Amino acid sequence: MDRYYWMYKAPRMSKPFLNGVENFISVAEANRVNNGSRSISCPCNNCKNFLSFIDTGEIEYHLLHDGFVPNYTCWSRHGESLLDCSTSSNNLHSNENTFNNDSYLDDNDHHSNERNDNFNEMFDDMETNMGADEQEKLHRLFHEA
Repeated sequence: MDRYYWMYKAPRMSKPFLNGVENFISVAEANRVNNGSRSISCPCNNCKNFLSFIDTGEIEYHLLHDGFVPNYTCWSRHGESLLDCSTSSNNLHSNENTFNNDSYLDDNDHHSNERNDNFNEMFDDMETNMGADEQEKLHRLFHEA
């Protein structure tokens, strides 16, 4: 079953959606560990990957309650490269966000002062909202530059 179906068409309490959320949490947690991050961006329709949480249960609750942000079938903020998205490979970095709270983290972290972070974040956001052909062209242009 493709992601678009279970993420946006299946009822939120259906088996496909619940299994999909469980799979998403596993991918995001593995990416968090791989990157040494403290938190995971929440892709729910309210947080829209701008807020991060340490507790995956909080993210799971948000996804069950609010659903996923529109058109986020390639989890680029959670370890997937857009070039490899069709093969479900997990290669891309995610942003680590820190804040003085045990479960909620804001996007204003020490990385925000790095010059390339804003560019990388804009690039990630553009990738999320494009079709596969446009993604390939963008990656090719990015690597050529």
